[in-house]
Amino acid sequence: MVGVCLLAAMALRAVGAPSDVFEVGGAPAERGWVTFAEEAPAGARAGSGMLRRLNGVAAVLDRAAVRELRRSARKAWRGDADEFESRWYVHLENGHGRTRVEILRSPDAWVVRSLEDTSLGAELHERWFAPLATAWAPAPIDGGEGIPAGRVVDLAPPYVEGAVVLTDLVMRDRFGAGRGGADEALSGVTRVLEEEQMWVRLPQGYDPGVASGVVVWCSPTPRWRIPAEFHGVLDELNLIACGFDNAGNNRRTRDGSTHGIVDRLQLMLDAAQTCRARFNVDGSRVYMSGFSGGGRVSSIMVLAFPEVFAGAAPIVGFDSYKPAPVGGGKYVPARLPKPKGARWKLVQERRMWALTGSEDFNRVEMEARVAGLVEDGLQVRLHTTPGMPHEKMPAEGTVADAVRWIDEPWREARGAGVERAESMWDTYLEWFGHAAPTDDEAAGALVEITNAAPWSQAAWRAARLLGYERPGGAP
Repeated sequence: MVGVCLLAAMALRAVGAPSDVFEVGGAPAERGWVTFAEEAPAGARAGSGMLRRLNGVAAVLDRAAVRELRRSARKAWRGDADEFESRWYVHLENGHGRTRVEILRSPDAWVVRSLEDTSLGAELHERWFAPLATAWAPAPIDGGEGIPAGRVVDLAPPYVEGAVVLTDLVMRDRFGAGRGGADEALSGVTRVLEEEQMWVRLPQGYDPGVASGVVVWCSPTPRWRIPAEFHGVLDELNLIACGFDNAGNNRRTRDGSTHGIVDRLQLMLDAAQTCRARFNVDGSRVYMSGFSGGGRVSSIMVLAFPEVFAGAAPIVGFDSYKPAPVGGGKYVPARLPKPKGARWKLVQERRMWALTGSEDFNRVEMEARVAGLVEDGLQVRLHTTPGMPHEKMPAEGTVADAVRWIDEPWREARGAGVERAESMWDTYLEWFGHAAPTDDEAAGALVEITNAAPWSQAAWRAARLLGYERPGGAP
């Protein structure tokens, strides 16, 4: 029996496994980097995240990330690449040499093909590939030229599909079967991005040389407009607001069904990814908010997709993975399963501050849901405005407090990083002056400044000495 199994394994190996596309010289790749161009830019692996991003590098892959790539190759693929959209090129290496592969996307599948051996290709499993892809930059930095800051404007296409696509498989994985009493919700996405309309508001003083955060707003109505109560804190914290029309409570699927929740959720992922593709965005500062049914969506997105959304400010609507007791022995059902494994660890790091009013008919449910999540150790708060009914927005100051609290961990880390970078800059000036580096020691010191506080003033002073220019032509 052992001999038979060994012969079978040898036969399979001779035919080749889908993961062979990620091998170099017959052995698994050990590291790699992801680019937007087929040819890797000079110094693609060197430098800091900021400098690599300016070089057109979307990500750097360590051994663990390459292992996840190999794991995601679920079956061989021999399709026509002309029918797919090219997204990234992955450059892989080990002690035997290097190879290149191309990551492509169709409406319902991720695939990879070798650029060196046309016999090698694989379809990628969403469950393992999507979490990797969410951390990859979706496009080179764009300056956002021609878009006025401080105004809500329509964003012209093209729009960019989310790194996570809500296929049937992903819906089962993230939401389970029959959650919320709606089996229909498990069907895959039907929206067509070319037929949608997206809106954006850049903060006052927007600078493409500084990575911004994002607030994806989900409206309960077909018309997208982020409320004016957000404008001040968006400007204060350098946050872009974005979202799609026709993503309200009554969103329909393409076949006319009124149950379009999957398309609605997908548009939140698409809005976040489009912003990351069109502007200089810090991927760790992508948040959600929404009103009523949109508030429910915002909480769902953080709990189901914590690798994309770092926090939320749900307003007069909130959902969770626990049934909510509302009195009289009645419960509002859970909307999704409790996250597990790596997703649960991410959820524990996320913050949500829900906003309701004493006269809001959702208040009791929101109180129960927040209490249940706090009981599980999550970072969730609730603010109740006296006298506020369901139809009213909280005061501007209340909204600002919620957004500031959600963003607080990033700001605290950022402050420490900027202080460290300024100190490193002063040290550089003492040792090397204002001249461009003439040796590896000086160059390395400048790179470390860009590592300490990417996109900061100190980082740009260092980057200029290394020969980099700010996007958008900013000084």
